[in-house]
Amino acid sequence: MLKRGRLYLIFSYAFFLAWLLSFLYNGPAIDILFSGREINSGILALAYIVAPAIMLLGIGFMDVDRKWKNLFLRSGLLVCLFGTMGILIMGDNINPLISYIFAGILGIYSVLFITGWGCYFVELLEVKMMWKAMGIVICLGNVIFNFNSIFKAFSLNTLIIIVLFICLLVALYNTESLIRKAASIPKSFGIKLEPKVLWMMCIFVFLLNLGGGILHTLIGPMARAFYSNIHVIDLTIYLLLGIIIVLMRKKLELETTLTISIILIACGYLFIILVSGNPIPGYILTVVGYAIFDIMIWTLVGELGYVFGKPVKIFAYVMSANLFAVFGGNVMGSLLSETREHIYIAILITAISILIGFGFLTRLVRSIYSYMDIMEGIIKARDSKECLVSEERAERVLSATELKIFNMMITNMKNSEIIEMLKITNNEMKVYSKDIYEKFGVANKKELIKSAKQKANIQLEDAVVLRDHKIFDSLTNREVEVCHLISEGKSYVEISSELYISQNTVKTHVRRVYSKLGISSRKELIALINGLV
Repeated sequence: MLKRGRLYLIFSYAFFLAWLLSFLYNGPAIDILFSGREINSGILALAYIVAPAIMLLGIGFMDVDRKWKNLFLRSGLLVCLFGTMGILIMGDNINPLISYIFAGILGIYSVLFITGWGCYFVELLEVKMMWKAMGIVICLGNVIFNFNSIFKAFSLNTLIIIVLFICLLVALYNTESLIRKAASIPKSFGIKLEPKVLWMMCIFVFLLNLGGGILHTLIGPMARAFYSNIHVIDLTIYLLLGIIIVLMRKKLELETTLTISIILIACGYLFIILVSGNPIPGYILTVVGYAIFDIMIWTLVGELGYVFGKPVKIFAYVMSANLFAVFGGNVMGSLLSETREHIYIAILITAISILIGFGFLTRLVRSIYSYMDIMEGIIKARDSKECLVSEERAERVLSATELKIFNMMITNMKNSEIIEMLKITNNEMKVYSKDIYEKFGVANKKELIKSAKQKANIQLEDAVVLRDHKIFDSLTNREVEVCHLISEGKSYVEISSELYISQNTVKTHVRRVYSKLGISSRKELIALINGLV
């Protein structure tokens, strides 16, 4: 069932993406459906890019729960299907203002669909499979889009419209199948979302995708002027890349692959500047670079949603940053398209934004993977029979309300008192309690309290043993805990999972311990503890 569910997941978005690229995002169908009307392309772009971007900011700010994912998926697809049908039926008789409204509505509901799909992407796939699924989705969507672009070159307008509706109907079938098949998947959870990681991701995506708008408004037309069948090249690139992804079995190292994609993009832009007579090689490098970048960055977004358990919030904010970047790139491309010198200025601005964005890459990827280590440690601890409840773990995995309830529970406060104090209903209390028990791997409140007391006693015993010796008086309680775990031979990864802190935080505690105790290595610390205890 899971394997079939993955196929439904892939095909639902791949065919929807093909519709999106072929029509709404300035694809070959947009001129067909809006032909004969006095349409301002700038206002149209405001409608289908900026309006959805603002909508996504609102969804992210309100922290909409993932329980709405099915509504997002179904409403998004149906509105896009009937909206496209309505535009086709009305033909040239529609007022331009109505066209802008239609474009805005379709833009908003298309991003709602993607947001709902992102929830299933996080819940259904193992982390190691995310890059492959995302790669197939992006490549298949772009292959269909480029076929439509080739049809446009041969004036096969009717065929393009037929393909548009086939894409939406296939997406609808696979979405409904996905919702039915995935109904039994247990809800996943994550650790508490760190705002700095999310903002780093948004800034990184914005800076790198600013060049995406430049690629479509400046570099694409330059390449088409030199070789009219440029979409044949695009089709070949995505087809070959898709085949490679399907055949590959080993997961790509994300940071290295993203670095390679950024280098390809930069080399492509540099080639266009240096070899002004033939932009095709530079164009190919840039398209390959952005294709790989898109696959890996949206994989990283999925991993971020998995770690923090907030796929709606994360997909909403990152997609908003992406849309604003594309719009900004389009505007810049339009303003700087008059002369070759202006084009070089646009490319230079893009190159600078890429260099700035590249500075975020290492820190961003390592931060996410550090939290992923913590997340996996929590899951392993939850599934272990020796799992013990701790306040550190509670702060990582519980929501604000759940954390308040947890702190009251472990003091033996009655449920009725908690309900009265927090002003919640009895049903809400049951739901919160069930989620808390699930996250800690316990069956009821009694087991939760017992496990919390066991953990507290162990931590107290560890601290007392070391506190008996004056040499450790200068250490904080957390540093004492780290010392004890090091004396047991545990690695930084294991300590990170045990205390629910990042590996960088563990290293910081260890450096401070070494400084306070006047030692310089783990070996010296273990020898010191073993000699005293």
